Amino acid sequence: AEFCEHCGLPVGAGGTAREHEGRRVPVCCLGCSIAWRIVGPGGREGGSESSAYLVRICLGFVLTMIVMLIQWVRYFDPASAASESYEAFAPLAQLIAATPVMLVLGLPYLWNAAAELRVGRVGADLLIGLGILAGYVASIVTMAHGEADPLFFDTACGLATLVTVGRWLEASAKERATQGLRAFLSEKGRSARRVRDGEEQEVSADQLAIGDTVRVLPGEQIPADGTVLEGRAMLDEAALTGEPLPRAVAQGDTVSAPAIPTDGALVLRVDAVGENTLLAAVGRVLARARTERAPLERLADRIARVFVPAVIVLAVAVAALDVSRGADGMQAMLHALSVLVVACPCALGIATPLAVTAALG
Repeated sequence: AEFCEHCGLPVGAGGTAREHEGRRVPVCCLGCSIAWRIVGPGGREGGSESSAYLVRICLGFVLTMIVMLIQWVRYFDPASAASESYEAFAPLAQLIAATPVMLVLGLPYLWNAAAELRVGRVGADLLIGLGILAGYVASIVTMAHGEADPLFFDTACGLATLVTVGRWLEASAKERATQGLRAFLSEKGRSARRVRDGEEQEVSADQLAIGDTVRVLPGEQIPADGTVLEGRAMLDEAALTGEPLPRAVAQGDTVSAPAIPTDGALVLRVDAVGENTLLAAVGRVLARARTERAPLERLADRIARVFVPAVIVLAVAVAALDVSRGADGMQAMLHALSVLVVACPCALGIATPLAVTAALG
């Protein structure tokens, strides 16, 4: 299966392709295609996923405000809203402004929901996508009947923009956490005073080998895990362990990078480098934590598998009950749409990933 070069989702039958540096680049939807062309490749090629979301937000915000300003005339100036020119102009103008929002911001949620359904999963994106789609379709149905009210383009656009803001916040937090983790784990930024034949030579930490002798002065980071051969010092290990109080180390004690001796120089024998250091082990744990679902996220997924179908069934039941009581189809659709939009788990979809990402950072 092909995967979108921008967001990483599977590319289905509706996917397209772009040419980039002589090769075919698959993208899953129009939203990813536009974002990819503006900001370049996404996370799969090291680009900025948050920048792509920001492009969508800017587009969504501008067009959503246009839709809302047109719709708000009904609330703030009813006399103007009753004029023939407004009734002829307003629906078409809202449709023109809302359609790009639907395609660029709303369609990715429907695409993601379809991808999840194909593998037997039901997630929050299904409710989000249905809420956006229902508002858009209900408005088109109203226009098809030659009416100018009720229109829900503002609801559909507002929901799509709001949820995309949440995804942007999530992507930004993940990128900051990833950049911080990479800087923390990188050995290239740390130097070492390697001692050979009584002479000191400054080298990069990634050039050290097991058995090398290094000298660490007060205020310098320990370049690799090792054993103290000479010296005494108070060792600040807060960067690695979070412990704010330094501990005393002397000959025979083990130390780990990137701790810092605060008040004395140390001579160390290197015992572990590269992937065998304690710092690398911490990095592997964090990397695994970023890819695995936290217990709270798994609980949210289990709730969503029941909650989402229940809300959809409830919305259909509300519409059927309205029709059975003699309400017209538009009123029944309005009530069903209200159920979908109010039940949309925007807070759950935004807050949980943000909390987990912030904790990892």
